[in-house]
Amino acid sequence: MRFADDSRGENSGMRRFLLAAALLFPAMGAQAETLWIGNGFVTAASAACGTSAKVGDFWRAIYRPAGLDNDANSHLSLTGSRNNIAMRVPNNTFRANINYVARTVGSTVSLGSHSGGILLWNASSGFGSNTINVSVTARFAKFFGTTDCTATLQIHFTQLP
Repeated sequence: MRFADDSRGENSGMRRFLLAAALLFPAMGAQAETLWIGNGFVTAASAACGTSAKVGDFWRAIYRPAGLDNDANSHLSLTGSRNNIAMRVPNNTFRANINYVARTVGSTVSLGSHSGGILLWNASSGFGSNTINVSVTARFAKFFGTTDCTATLQIHFTQLP
């Protein structure tokens, strides 16, 4: 790149600044989050779930546990062809016998906000920085905000590099 006054060296300071910025700023970028992605399948659902969750339904899953390079909250997002749910456990990790808060989007673009309970969270291993694959069996109460809906999911995660 040439500057208008380049022949006289008046912008050499600007060139040094731009070169230093190009070399230093990428090293000072934001710290990356630690995420796991995968697929979740409904293996059991109570009759009260109706069309919110049926055996065989599946979603793309993104899980961001608390700690590691993340903040204190854990997040689980399930995105499917008919609906989407984004769950959060404030100041904790997903585990059995703890509550979650959620936002949902239904097939008719109906928006919802609710809370429910995590009844079961069995992971094949811990979600650590050196863990690549984790399988989780989870059971959620009030799934998709539906009263008396209890759904069990099998989710297979792989950590993003």
